Amino acid sequence: MNDFIFLLVFLSLLLCQIFSLQCPDKYYYIQNYNNNYGECVHVEQNTKLDYDSAQAICRGNNGNLVTILNGIENNEILDLENHITDFSQCNGKVWIGLGYSKYTNDLQWISGQVKQYTNLDSSVSGSVSPDTGVYFDFNKNKWFIAPKTTQLCYMCEISDQPQSCLQIKQKDSSSKSGLYTIYIQDKPIEVYCDMNVNGGGWVRIQDREDGDSMVFWNKSWNDYKNGFGLKEHNFWLGNELISLFTNSFKKVQLLIQLRGDRLDSNPQSEANYWEGTFTFNLLPEFTNFTIQISDASGNATGDGWDDFSYSDGWQFSTIDRINNPYSECVTSFHMGGWWYNYCGFGSLNGEYNPPIARDKGYGFSWSLTQPARIVLPIKSRMTIREVV
Repeated sequence: MNDFIFLLVFLSLLLCQIFSLQCPDKYYYIQNYNNNYGECVHVEQNTKLDYDSAQAICRGNNGNLVTILNGIENNEILDLENHITDFSQCNGKVWIGLGYSKYTNDLQWISGQVKQYTNLDSSVSGSVSPDTGVYFDFNKNKWFIAPKTTQLCYMCEISDQPQSCLQIKQKDSSSKSGLYTIYIQDKPIEVYCDMNVNGGGWVRIQDREDGDSMVFWNKSWNDYKNGFGLKEHNFWLGNELISLFTNSFKKVQLLIQLRGDRLDSNPQSEANYWEGTFTFNLLPEFTNFTIQISDASGNATGDGWDDFSYSDGWQFSTIDRINNPYSECVTSFHMGGWWYNYCGFGSLNGEYNPPIARDKGYGFSWSLTQPARIVLPIKSRMTIREVV
């Protein structure tokens, strides 16, 4: 029995060493105790930066300032002091990824992870100012707040596993479209990777086809948050995962593809194909999944004018949680879970055959501006990919 226990311990240590070998130079492996995988953490002790500049450096490396989700991770972070030379230059104070959010007037993880653990010192109480960041004091094993303009050392985290379909494609250019496991902020998630379209490496987040075989428009907030449907066709990946993905990279691109037009006398005409790309970010749930979208291009857009970009800065709405000044877009026009600036210029999650005028841009519809035209697609697809 003792030999068996020894073998398990040995294999566990060996596994951690194998994973740690995947971390880049100057990064250290930290076990993530929410799953079987970990993350790579780098403590920058030679350069002190303000909070926002430090986060920009981390995001530029496809990561974030460190998120700490439980006490075990906190202690593993604390142990990093034993592995770093010249750590004294930091005076024990290092920025982590907890900071003020204007959406909640409280501290939130910049990665978008849910705040479920805190090691804030008891001296930190009450409300915090908008210019507040949090640092880890290694000398006291506590977290403290400071103005974000304060110059401190900082800790970045990145995953030691493939974070995207593009990373899989870059590692093996022969990768075919299909289901793969990627690690969105260390969460192992099975996604469908489009490996052929536009250079490949796209994570499929939405697909509509086969009419109303899957009803989208009246799904609840939690349905859209957690995702529903299959992973390849007729599905929504889930706002929470989409947000965590976009908050893992410096820049993410959204590709929208539309096929067919039910308003056309020849719906399946080859001319009825539209495509649009956008710079895309989805903020966490504490913002009601606010969308940031810009840089429109393609024939499914109005080049950033009267197109999906019109929804920039607006919150997500569903039938049971309307964050739109004109509720009829969801309740009467059956446009489904979407980001509405009033009704905007269409929704790809609307009802396939809404109980109102089909040619008014309601339900499952999309508006084109060059030339002006309302399209009722037969199929739609949304995919995302980091920009490298």
